Amino acid sequence: MLAKLYVCQSFSCKPLGGDHLLRDLEDLCTPDSGCEVVGSACVDHCGRGPNVEVHYKGGPKKGKATHVVEGVKSYRHIKELLEKTAGARLGRLDVQIGGIKYEARRAARPQDRLAKLQKAFKALGGEAKASKQPRLASGLLAQRARETVAMGGDAALALKDAQQAMSLSPNFAPAHLAAAFALHMLGQWARAAEKLEEALDVSVQGFGSLDKEDVKFMTKQIALNKPKEEEKGKPSEAAPDPAITLPAPEGGSTPSGSSAQTAVKAESTSAVASDAKRPGIEGIEGKAKPTANSAKAKPKAKAKAKVKAIAKKEIPPPETVEARVSITSFVAAAASTAHAPDLSTCADEDTVPISKVPCSAPTAKLMEVLASTRRPGPVIVSL
Repeated sequence: MLAKLYVCQSFSCKPLGGDHLLRDLEDLCTPDSGCEVVGSACVDHCGRGPNVEVHYKGGPKKGKATHVVEGVKSYRHIKELLEKTAGARLGRLDVQIGGIKYEARRAARPQDRLAKLQKAFKALGGEAKASKQPRLASGLLAQRARETVAMGGDAALALKDAQQAMSLSPNFAPAHLAAAFALHMLGQWARAAEKLEEALDVSVQGFGSLDKEDVKFMTKQIALNKPKEEEKGKPSEAAPDPAITLPAPEGGSTPSGSSAQTAVKAESTSAVASDAKRPGIEGIEGKAKPTANSAKAKPKAKAKAKVKAIAKKEIPPPETVEARVSITSFVAAAASTAHAPDLSTCADEDTVPISKVPCSAPTAKLMEVLASTRRPGPVIVSL
């Protein structure tokens, strides 16, 4: 290796383009270039950035003191830094694609950035042939995935680009981070956490740096949303239904075995579900919710309860006594018929049960009077 470049990522240089400069240099510092590039802390040249500190490792400048290059603000300056200052060997295609990506990173609108990336794919002969250059293709795919997520585009397409980038260059850390961002947009937090962990692991031995702010943002989002996703995925732990004894059917024995118990549990479960959906009921053990007409419904409910209690013989019905008629009226009614009056059952009484009065016109009048008298007990009527 000829030289190692440290790109300042401090609070002073990063706003001036230090983060973009780091990725520009990574695009050009291939294994064949003879240079290595990493992000670093402040290099003590604040206010004149973005700054790059060059450490010479070999070649004609081996052992030379560290050199700081200030204000690297153009693509031409980047090439000069690598070729003339660091002594790097740059490939023609790497320089061409690197220049297009340099413009894409600094375009104002997401649509313009995506258009620049599409231009880079064409320079590689189209997306179908781009796989022949796995390092360049994976960089373009990962960057396009990040831009798609940033503009709120199709997260599924972004994930597809990231996955293709990972398959072309498994050791390219930004591809794994791009997949994490696409999964974050899809709401798949468990998988996003896996990809973020992969990105951090790959960044140690692989190539391509990770933005600390991106990692911090993704870590926070996963910490907030992954527990919610896991909670939704948990099956509900309902209490087992109590044992139910089935009555024996007519002409048969009591059903036994798991099939009978399953049928009963299914019926009880459906009944509970239907009860829980009814208005004014909070599940099978909940209390009825008060309604606007509950005050009016109370008297009717009491009346119905009383009727049911009478039907069940819990409350005895009021005693009814057959209406009776006086002996004089009975004799008068009997005289108009051919039947002799029978007074043997009421010799010591002043009245006779109405059922013993012979059917006659006076009796009809008597019945009419009795019908208009709505009270229990003996009724004395004079004809």
